[in-house]
Amino acid sequence: MTQYPPACHAEVLDRLARIETKLDDTIGARKDHESRLRSLEVWRYLTTGGAMAIGALAGLITSHLPRF
Repeated sequence: MTQYPPACHAEVLDRLARIETKLDDTIGARKDHESRLRSLEVWRYLTTGGAMAIGALAGLITSHLPRF
């Protein structure tokens, strides 16, 4: 097996540490992105439900108005 100089080992370890840090940051950003998307989906369903309720109420009210 080939023996590498100690400086080479230190450089490899430094690069591995930087890669690990980048991976940790990426994973953390992904989790934050997923939670943000879930909250946007909840708001979409709530606004759709609210629009349906308002439409149903408006239809009920206008169906009981006298015709001119």
